[in-house]
Parts: sequence; C-alpha cells; structure tokens
Amino acid sequence: MPPGLRGPGGLFPLTQVVESPDRVAAARSATNNQWRRLLDRTMRGRETNDLKRSALVFSPHPDDETLGCGGTIIRKLEQGATVHVAYLTDGAQSHVPLMDSKVVKSMRHLEALDACGELGLSEAHVHFIDLPDGHLAEHGQEAVDNVRELLDTLGPEEVFVTHRDEAPADHRSANSFVRQAVEVSGSVTVIWEYPIWRWNCWPWLGLGEGSWHHPWAVAKAVSKGLSSLSLLTGCNCAVEVSQVLDRKRAALEMHRSQMVRINGDQNWDVLSDYSDGRFLEMLFQPHEAFRRYMMPGNRRV
Repeated sequence: MPPGLRGPGGLFPLTQVVESPDRVAAARSATNNQWRRLLDRTMRGRETNDLKRSALVFSPHPDDETLGCGGTIIRKLEQGATVHVAYLTDGAQSHVPLMDSKVVKSMRHLEALDACGELGLSEAHVHFIDLPDGHLAEHGQEAVDNVRELLDTLGPEEVFVTHRDEAPADHRSANSFVRQAVEVSGSVTVIWEYPIWRWNCWPWLGLGEGSWHHPWAVAKAVSKGLSSLSLLTGCNCAVEVSQVLDRKRAALEMHRSQMVRINGDQNWDVLSDYSDGRFLEMLFQPHEAFRRYMMPGNRRV
C-alpha cells in the first residue's frame, strides 16, 4: 500500500494521526471541500443548457427522482419541456417492521405526488409501476414490459435512470431494465444516468468521525471510495441547479417518511442519518451530474 494518496490539495498520508478534535474537524472539512471544489470545477466545464427535450424519469423508489435529478426536472420544466416521472417500486419496505408495508406504500404514493407537485409536475405526469420494493431484480420481464409501454405511449426524447454502478440492488436493476426496454423499443433515446448513493463515500464526504485516529479505517474508507472517483470522468454532463435548490429541498421535504421520524420513533431511519448528514449535502451541490449517451448503439452525444 502506498504511504499516501494524491488528491486535489496534495498528499494525504494514510497513517497520519490527528490528536486535537479541532484539528480533526479542520482537516476533514478542508479535504472534503477540496474534492467538492474539484467536482464543481469539473462539472462547470460540462454544463448543458439544452434542456427543452421531453423526458421520462425512472425512479427506483419515491424520493430518488428528487435526490438525483430534482433540480434538472425543475429547470427542464422552466424551459418548457414535457417531463414525466415513473416509480418502478412501491417503496413499501423502507420502514418495515416499524410500520405495516401497506401503510408505507400508501404513504409514499401520496408523498411522491406531493414532491412531484413541488417540482412542477401535475399528477397526470406521475406514474406508479408498483413492483415490490427491494425485489426489483426478481421482476425483470414485468419491469421491462411496463417501461416499454410507457416509452411507447409517451415517446420521450430523453430517459433518466439511476447510475449503473449504484450500491442499492433496485437502483442497478432499474438501470438494466430501463436500458433493455429502450433497446427493445427501438427508439433512439438519450439516456441520462444519475448517481445518488455513489456520492455516499470518501472522498465526497471526507472521512467519518474518528477515522483519523485509526489508519486502518482511513485505508478502508479510501479503498471503498476509490471507484467513485470515476464519477469525475464518467459523468460527462452536468446541469447547474444552484438557483433552484430551495425548490428541490421543498420537494424532498414532501417525502416526509424519509425525512422525519414518524411519531418521534428514534428507530425510524431518515436520510439525514446517513454519514451524519453529509450524504444529503452532496445531493444539494451547485450541479447535478450525469452520464449521458445515446441508445441504441451507445453513441455518445
């Protein structure tokens, strides 16, 4: 293992031990900010303002549409584009056994409609495919058939779907099944892959509390996050969303079951729990980043 890793701000020794809590916080913040500044500079060079094409956004679960491309949806609507959102799973398993899955499903349907309303979409432009949450991979043909039906009915010029290298299995399955459906449909469509959980690691979030005191923990975090650096080169397109972040936040707040501990239950996980809130911070940066390409034939645009 090399003694350190070259980052945008220089060499970060993996064996460094920082004793002072203030110095730990300062070091974490500085490293975190350096990588985010590098990302921002990189994405500024890949900005697109061509947002007038019609689009169909596929979201594995209610909230992914807002987390991954909510700002882009807002901006496309501002430019007069027709946008639809389709939820592949029902989201019913997010808080089982704390709440019955049927109740969660109903709750998340209503939240999705409210969130899409905040983004600027009418209920007629929101679609629920309702495959089982957490088991999308087991319903491949049904997913492909439903996606193809929407593609044939709506005829979008662009399709948005979660990034192929996302950690959650439903996110990866969504990517695979949507691309299969596009291929089968035979339509020439621009695909926009949006990362969400790919941001939930080093270097984008820095290192966790206490990691600097344990070289092995630093090495583990860096090793786990190295593959996410490919987002710098793999995301070849970005949309500037700094002026609509308040609206994106308002839309995310509509996904109340994911943002608020229902009935104050401390066992109820919320998005701000992940990485001490730094995960959500990464999804409210000035740019939303995408891997964009043409299908079929995987021709670059």
